[in-house]
Amino acid sequence: MVTATGMNTELGKIANLLQEKEAMTPLQIRMTQFGKNLSYIIVLICIILFVTGVLRGEDPFKVLLLSISLAVAAIPEALPALITIALSRGASD
Repeated sequence: MVTATGMNTELGKIANLLQEKEAMTPLQIRMTQFGKNLSYIIVLICIILFVTGVLRGEDPFKVLLLSISLAVAAIPEALPALITIALSRGASD
C-alpha cells in the first residue's frame, strides 16, 4: 500500500533535509570577512602601484600587467588550509 509519493516519502524528507542551506559557523564568517578585507587591501595597493607607474612615465600596459600579476600572486589560495593547520596545532598543544 502506497501512503506517500515524491517528497512526502521518507527518502523525500531526507532529500529535503540535504537541500537546506546550513548556517555558517563563526569561523567561516570571520574567514569570509578577512578574505574580503584582504582583497580590498590588495586591490588598493594595485591601484596605487598602477597610478604611480603611469605618473613616473612607465608604459601603462606593462604597469597594468605588473599590477594584475601582483593581485593574482597576493591572494592567498591556501588560506583555509593554513587556518585549519593553525587551529589543529593550537588544539594539540
